[in-house]
Amino acid sequence: MEYKVTQRRLNLVEFLYMGSMIGSSYIAMILKNSGMDSVTVGSIQSALACIGMIAPPIAGMIADKIGSVRKTFTVAFTITAIFWLIIPISASIKIAGIPLMVFLLFVDAWSRLPVGSLMDSWLMEVQEAEPRIVYAHARKYGSLGYAFFSLISSLVVAWIAPQYIFYFLPICAIPVLLLCRRIGQTEATAAPAAAPKRDEPKQKLQVGRVFKKYYIMTYFACAIIVWMPFMCSYTMLPYLITDMGADNSMMGIVIGLRALMEVPAFMLVPIIGRRYSSKVVLPLCFAYYAIEQILCALIGGVWLLTGLLMISGMVYAIMLSNSISYVHSMAPPGLNATVVTMNGAVMNLSSILGHLLVGALISGVGIRMCYTIIGAMTAFAAGMMVLFLLFGKKKQIAA
Repeated sequence: MEYKVTQRRLNLVEFLYMGSMIGSSYIAMILKNSGMDSVTVGSIQSALACIGMIAPPIAGMIADKIGSVRKTFTVAFTITAIFWLIIPISASIKIAGIPLMVFLLFVDAWSRLPVGSLMDSWLMEVQEAEPRIVYAHARKYGSLGYAFFSLISSLVVAWIAPQYIFYFLPICAIPVLLLCRRIGQTEATAAPAAAPKRDEPKQKLQVGRVFKKYYIMTYFACAIIVWMPFMCSYTMLPYLITDMGADNSMMGIVIGLRALMEVPAFMLVPIIGRRYSSKVVLPLCFAYYAIEQILCALIGGVWLLTGLLMISGMVYAIMLSNSISYVHSMAPPGLNATVVTMNGAVMNLSSILGHLLVGALISGVGIRMCYTIIGAMTAFAAGMMVLFLLFGKKKQIAA
């Protein structure tokens, strides 16, 4: 029965943690409302993502080195909560014409951007310690929390201002941290034999082993492009919604319903996993993202967009679960957290390249053509993923 208690605690942690992070989705809107053009907004998002490319692997290596992903997560989450207490009041203060909030976001990014990957790595660790605990079951509550807080955020945008959404995280931080402390007992039973003896030197991490893994590196190469539509979606959506003649407050409803549809998809993940491997599921998800971008370029109304993004939410849940499982299962021994956080770094590299590209495209050719070009790039990456997998299979047969 103890595993059921742990599962419930994980579910609640995911609900509060994911929901409280909704403020990240409104960074582009706040910057846009402050008078910045699309190129500036895209450049700031790319610069933030540069930190996100460096910080997660560093956090992952620290977690592997000290032997506790949970502790690393709780420290990073606590620092983020402290910063997010200050951000709402900093949005109206300008230094040389730039909101103080921008400077705080650059400092905060070093703790905020590793948090998601650390949470995923910790959930996989708990699942390995107790196989009856399922990552996808906890993650669906995260999507439910994100949907719930997204809908509330629409009211905050309509009645007050988007920057006050940042207060959600400090409010949720105390129960999240208390629950993490209780769940932390699972880590002690995960692998007691792994602790080195006093007279034995600790094994070096040897991070270079990751770069010799063919399937991990080829996945990363394709994922850099495929994650662009998702990582840039909250930057592109305000422009697309405006182009459709809808109000900015619709964004909270749109992303809330998309997150809500992740819940049934996460319930399907274990069933899909028993029938199809990640090597089959991931290319199909990649292909969907290409189609979605083309449809966004053609779609005419905000409610049609909402329906499309609800499907997108389901695909995202399946793709996220499979990508984390895929890289975690192929990680070299002792580098599980490092590899999962490297996956987060790849997503942030997508954000860097994507936001630079998106900012220039929106300014140069408009939001609709921006979606078309991103869609064509995603289709190319999906095709390359299939070719890489086929080549890898031939290599294995030849060996």
